[in-house]
Amino acid sequence: MLPATIERALGALATQLPELRRAQAGGASLEVALGRVERPDMASGTILEGDEVRAIEVQPPDGPVVRAFLDGVQESREVGWIGSVPIVLGRVAAVVRERDGASLRTWEAPSRREALYAPWSRLPRRVRALVEEFGPEAREVETEDGAHPLRAMQEATNAVKQDREALERALAERFCTTAEGVLYVDGPLPAADAVIGSAQVLGVIKSHQTMYVSGPALETVLALGGGQRSSVFAIESRHRPPVASWYLRVRDARGHGPFWGLVRVEVPRWRFESHGPAIADECSQWVLAERAPLALPDGRWDTMAYGIRSCEEYLRAVMG
Repeated sequence: MLPATIERALGALATQLPELRRAQAGGASLEVALGRVERPDMASGTILEGDEVRAIEVQPPDGPVVRAFLDGVQESREVGWIGSVPIVLGRVAAVVRERDGASLRTWEAPSRREALYAPWSRLPRRVRALVEEFGPEAREVETEDGAHPLRAMQEATNAVKQDREALERALAERFCTTAEGVLYVDGPLPAADAVIGSAQVLGVIKSHQTMYVSGPALETVLALGGGQRSSVFAIESRHRPPVASWYLRVRDARGHGPFWGLVRVEVPRWRFESHGPAIADECSQWVLAERAPLALPDGRWDTMAYGIRSCEEYLRAVMG
């Protein structure tokens, strides 16, 4: 079932634009139907610890240190077409869940956003005005004239992703400036001064579309044993300040593929420069402490912290 504001907007469009073709409800989201946006790639990181990437044992953790977990979700669905121009419903939400004894609670009200995404500039101006008259935000999607119609749908899902990341970034900023304790971010560290300047945040990346090691270093990382980390390296980007990062095998991968149980951890680079390798050992212990309880029945349980699963379950319930 579509949100009421979206349904009213589409109904108004159908009344005044007979050429509008409504899409069938149900089916897979565009994130699933169109496949992964990023293609596997290799990048280079500058080694900060030693002269080469090696495997380093991490001492078993004493107990959980992380206070809160941050994650976001997104969903994009095709809802209609005007000629060759697709209209996509995008819904995003993000939340921080914090420890309350043995359970988790919501740190503050979750952030949510829904909008209709389309290359509105390729349509008559009255079309966008009609949509916004009935409530939903109309988000512009940049596409080239003459591009394949499915390209516009792909660009719409990219815009939805950017909006999800914006919600996560704002939440991370508020937590780092107003709360105490360690924040575990699902994914790369958000590019925000309050986050990059914080001593209480780490990013944990579960997927490896981009590998920051190659050659012998790649072989070393893929051969990490359970509870081992790699040497620390720096990641430079145009979009945010540099971070210090390393790979960590959170579970023994014997009998599984080389990426099973493998995560990449990020902290602001200044933290490594201030504390050296000890910060990588300490943060690795924090991540290893989140191996229990298991994030089952999620298929990503080998790399997913239970606190992140709690965020996702909560957000799915909120989004309906």
